[in-house]
Amino acid sequence: MPPVQMSSPPPPRLLDRLRAALRARHYSLRTEQSYVAWVKRFIFFHGKRHPDELGEPEINAFLSSLATDGKVAASTQNQALSALLFLYRHVLDRPFPEMPSLVPLCANVGETAYPREISEQGGEGIRDNHGRSRGVWGCQGSGRGAAQRA
Repeated sequence: MPPVQMSSPPPPRLLDRLRAALRARHYSLRTEQSYVAWVKRFIFFHGKRHPDELGEPEINAFLSSLATDGKVAASTQNQALSALLFLYRHVLDRPFPEMPSLVPLCANVGETAYPREISEQGGEGIRDNHGRSRGVWGCQGSGRGAAQRA
C-alpha cells in the first residue's frame, strides 16, 4: 500500500480572511456583516474580479456609482469606503490608494453633484473651499435636499 500523502488545507478564502481580521480586532458582529456585504457588492460590481486585481479606478467607479446610480446617503457611502479601506489595509496588506476626491462633502444625496453637472462646468470638477478638486462629488444648492428644490 502506497503512503498516504496529506495535503495541506486550502488557504482561507477572501471573505473568511476578512471575517478573521475583523474578529481579531474585536469589531462588532454587525460591523462584520456589513463589511462583508460591502466587499461582496464591490466584487460583484466588478464582475467577480478579485480585489487584488482592482485599484483606484475600480474603487472610484464603485463608490461613485453608489452616489450616482444608487443614490445612497453620504454615511452609507462612507461605510462602503471604510469596508474597502479595511479590506485593502488589513486583509490584502496593500496600501489603499490616495483618493482625496472621494470624500463626500454633503450630508444629503440631493446635494451631490453628478458627473453630467461636472462636465457642464468645463470638465474640471467641483472644488471645495480650499480650491482642491473633489472629482465627481461636491455640494450644490443651499443645503436643502433635492425634494425641496424640485
